Amino acid sequence: MAMVGTIRYIYFRLADSFEVPITGRVQSDFAVTFTRNNLAPPDVITIAEIGAGRYYASYTPTTQGEDYVEIYDAPTDTRVEDVEQIQSPSDFQPPPSYIALDQDYPTTGALTVTEVASPETYTLYVFEYDDWQIGNQLPAYARGQSELNSDGSWASTIYVVYGAYTVVVRNGTSTVVIRPYLNVASGLGEMIMPIPGPPGPPGPTGPTGPAGGGGGGAVVVVSKSAAYTAASGQMVLCTTTGAGFTVTLPAPTVDSTVSVKKVSVDSNTVTIVPSSGQIDGSSTLIVSAFGSCVDLVADGSAWWIY
Repeated sequence: MAMVGTIRYIYFRLADSFEVPITGRVQSDFAVTFTRNNLAPPDVITIAEIGAGRYYASYTPTTQGEDYVEIYDAPTDTRVEDVEQIQSPSDFQPPPSYIALDQDYPTTGALTVTEVASPETYTLYVFEYDDWQIGNQLPAYARGQSELNSDGSWASTIYVVYGAYTVVVRNGTSTVVIRPYLNVASGLGEMIMPIPGPPGPPGPTGPTGPAGGGGGGAVVVVSKSAAYTAASGQMVLCTTTGAGFTVTLPAPTVDSTVSVKKVSVDSNTVTIVPSSGQIDGSSTLIVSAFGSCVDLVADGSAWWIY
């Protein structure tokens, strides 16, 4: 079941008779049949490649009805058929195993977006936690999405099953992780805080502990496909389908952190270089495999993998 105004994704894979992935297909290569209640709908389908022979079609339903989508690739004789009932949000009744996510889950205002200025210019996405961790971070992998209001509240509700999720917002140029790990449990599970009892008597004063490091804010995720100089606190997602490139680290100020991850499937590499000092005693660090991620921390004079 799908809702009016909520983007739909249809995933498929192309391979030859030896199961070798077919890449490089564009929308005009496919024959597409799209009807709603056996009539041509006003919506437009877009087909894009994810990588390694994986593709997806997407569109946003604007009216109710039964959708039929057929995508045909003649060279491989691959036919993808999808039938889905489109409902209005007011008519949608999620199954009992689904949880409704909005800014008030699990308590009032808990997921209101306050980490960015002008939240109304961002779109919020909910990803499965495991997907996000292995680099499946394109919008097509999201379990749901919502526009945001100017006060950071969600414009629509996202329905998910019980599990672990990552919540992010994007505005076309940057990605900010709002909740790296959100546990959605039956009856809120561990999300419920116990009711505190009355306060007990004060205990003795303990010894003074060592000074702590600077507090961390929200991780800022940036996607790059060409040479880039990172800033502390960033996760740099690197797409090297066009060519390899270099990510330059900032000055190794104490407790600075940078993460670099390759998110494309190809033979090109990401070269990490410090602006000063070294990385684990070397002048460069190479990231070549899809999904490989390097987490770095600085000690004031050099960068170290941790």
